[in-house]
Amino acid sequence: MAEPVKKKLCQEDAHVRNSSKTNLINSSEIRRALLHDVKEPIVFHDYLLSDKASSECNENYWKCLQWDAPMFADLFGDQLLPFRIGPRLRDEEVLTVPQWESTCLKGKMTFSEFLEWSGGQRTCITSCGQEVHSNNYWAYFDYFYLKELKESVFLEGIIDWSLFGFSGRGTEESTLWIGSNGANTPCHIDTYGCNLVAQVLGEKRWILFPKSQSQYLSPTRIPYEESSIYSKVGFPRPCLISHPELCLSTPYVVTLKPGDVLFVPKHWWHFVENLELSVSINTWLEIPTDDEERVKEAFVMYQVGSLCHGVESVSDITSIFNPNMLDIAAMTSTELLQLLASKVLKRVDFNVDRYVLSSSNEDNELMQCKSASSDMFLSHIESSGSEVGHHFYSLSWNSMTWCAEHGIEKVPKLSYDVFLKNILGSDVKDEYEKSIKILQTRKEEKTQNLQDDTVDNSSVSLQDLEILVDTLTDYRVIEVIKQVFDEKVKKAKSTIL
Repeated sequence: MAEPVKKKLCQEDAHVRNSSKTNLINSSEIRRALLHDVKEPIVFHDYLLSDKASSECNENYWKCLQWDAPMFADLFGDQLLPFRIGPRLRDEEVLTVPQWESTCLKGKMTFSEFLEWSGGQRTCITSCGQEVHSNNYWAYFDYFYLKELKESVFLEGIIDWSLFGFSGRGTEESTLWIGSNGANTPCHIDTYGCNLVAQVLGEKRWILFPKSQSQYLSPTRIPYEESSIYSKVGFPRPCLISHPELCLSTPYVVTLKPGDVLFVPKHWWHFVENLELSVSINTWLEIPTDDEERVKEAFVMYQVGSLCHGVESVSDITSIFNPNMLDIAAMTSTELLQLLASKVLKRVDFNVDRYVLSSSNEDNELMQCKSASSDMFLSHIESSGSEVGHHFYSLSWNSMTWCAEHGIEKVPKLSYDVFLKNILGSDVKDEYEKSIKILQTRKEEKTQNLQDDTVDNSSVSLQDLEILVDTLTDYRVIEVIKQVFDEKVKKAKSTIL
């Protein structure tokens, strides 16, 4: 990283971290902000390490921040943990595609064995019998619900999100992520909710993009996974020749340290990579729009499942589906239709002006009421032109001063050339200029001659299948289907009434 930039970021980081120890925000204010007002990712630096946090909460509040790696090993004992194992990148190597879960190796280790493996003291034998070493591979035990831990009782009262306004949310609603240096998750969007992430051990880098920059990230529903839209870009070292549009993006980049909590708003792209052995715990926060997203996801599921009926090639199926979604591929047409109907039609409540999906989550219902009043209030402020109104809104949620006063950092945004040079350490000039030339060439070649293409009607190739899936599950297509569905529901409701 260039020295002036590095010095500036360090100074800002120190200022934010120091202020966080003395000025915690009222938890109800944070909750309202996260659910309704914050539109960009923010970081609460050192928030869980604050003396005030410990005094306001129980004595065991996030006590796991005081644990070292062997103490986590004691927590897991002899429980075998499933790890996703991927190859480390060689010097100057770039990725044309992500390190998908389906292409990673699989292995099981206890936490103690994982620590020994990470330190180069042992090898790991994968499920296919391959021997792997930590100097050539990384390992990730990810997306593990803490309630499934055999000794989860020892975490009761330790994992507690009450400082952020979510009292009562703890182990049952939290997920664990443990990985070695280099372990990563492909860049993606979560279609449901928003995300609070607490860094417990080690350092982890987050690279985020707003949904408005989706066109630069080559969105895809392949591999298909409910609630995840993936990017075809190969982070952590993307190939700009394969994805030249990426040079037009502006990544938001932050490195989390123990005690930090990151808030990821809804529909923000994110790629995550461990910079060292790392432990993180997160919780997904439900928001009112989740009900609409569930309807859209049901349509996506049906589209993908229907398109893959009749595909006899196992390798083609495993290329389309993420491993955890293969049950959809095995469904018959009848089963798939029944599942769609149960998700979309049977949960519709016709007793409201605009249909909503029924929910047993009382907090979600309360959030819907609060959201309506909050949206009306903010809309009034923005349309009134009142100096007082605009000052209040800016001071509360848009001001860097407000964030600094409360120990909050707005995740900094970088131009892509600065990101390449200062974060990835790449020689930006040649690669960046090549990508610009490719974009210019593509603009000049707007028309393609498809008349000479020959079509084999006897079978559908994997490439054809991928094109069909990506086209018919494109978020713009699903949005139109959802709008038509809304109209049909309203018409049905008026008929019933």
